[in-house]
Amino acid sequence: MLLRNRLQQKGKYLINQFMGMKEMFGEKYPYKPPFENVSFWERDFPFVQKMPGLSENSKIITVEGNMCSGKTKFAKELANCFDLKLFNPITDRDIYYDNKVDLRVFDPVLTDRAKIYTLDKFYSNEKRFADKTLVCRLQLNFFKKKFYQYIEALKHLIYTGQGVVLVNSAIYDYAYTETLYKNGYITKNFYDYMKRLYKFTIPEFFYPHLIVNLDIPSKDLFKNIKNGKRDREKNSKFLTENFLNEIRNGCQIRNEKYKKYCELIEVDVSKPLVDVELDEIFYDISKMQLDPPEYPKWNDIKFYHWQYLSVHLVEELIISYDENRLDDLFDQIKAVACPEYLVYGEEVAQWT
Repeated sequence: MLLRNRLQQKGKYLINQFMGMKEMFGEKYPYKPPFENVSFWERDFPFVQKMPGLSENSKIITVEGNMCSGKTKFAKELANCFDLKLFNPITDRDIYYDNKVDLRVFDPVLTDRAKIYTLDKFYSNEKRFADKTLVCRLQLNFFKKKFYQYIEALKHLIYTGQGVVLVNSAIYDYAYTETLYKNGYITKNFYDYMKRLYKFTIPEFFYPHLIVNLDIPSKDLFKNIKNGKRDREKNSKFLTENFLNEIRNGCQIRNEKYKKYCELIEVDVSKPLVDVELDEIFYDISKMQLDPPEYPKWNDIKFYHWQYLSVHLVEELIISYDENRLDDLFDQIKAVACPEYLVYGEEVAQWT
């Protein structure tokens, strides 16, 4: 059952009205003691504290925008200002490392389709359309990792009361998938599969309280990349101005969709932000009303996920966000219509 169908449950609501977030300027916010390692089996619910009280800084903030636009640096400053936990952006290292084991060590005994495909290979491959199968698998793995990271961020907020900042979160991942499809890097079947997957999984989220979109014209961003020090993007033949513009347009579409559910601010980063400008942005954020109104209008859907957050709903969240249950969520939508994404038994049999 989707979370939005469980929100009208009775219980003691946990949301209080605050005037805004409190700037800490590098100091620690007086959060209540965390209890991250407590067992949350159903049998334990009557005997454990369900969650600490939420404070004015108990917020989920995502920093979105085009690639190489300075999202991580901005997020670090934001997290430091309000004493929030920073979740760094997902990289391909998060995909090919499993329990500190580099899965690429198995590549010599795997078939080409079964080998680990990384962003380095994508950027350096001169055969533009040769690796659609591998690009499809890479994009799906990125979305899964982003999805699990968002869930971990929400669980951290529930368990500790500390707010979180995410960089390049799952809710804007569709912009990248659409760009890959329009530029011919993934197949139509896989694109349709990902659209169904987004439609089925994203509504399971509690949408963030605030989205910060870092916007920069594609022409300026392309020039910055070519003049920058990141050789992987700098020397890539795939990273064109049109490619960056497609991502930017996709982010703008996401902005229009999600500003109905949460607060949204757009920051022009065509020129590097100086400390004074950052202070002004953070001051504006501190004065924003990021809590649901006490008496919302019947058609007001902003913060609607957070309007009825109760102890009873938190118990359901803890159960629903178990890792095994999340895996089942992805398994309910099979990629049967895009066999190019799958690795077949005959290929596995070549090295077993």
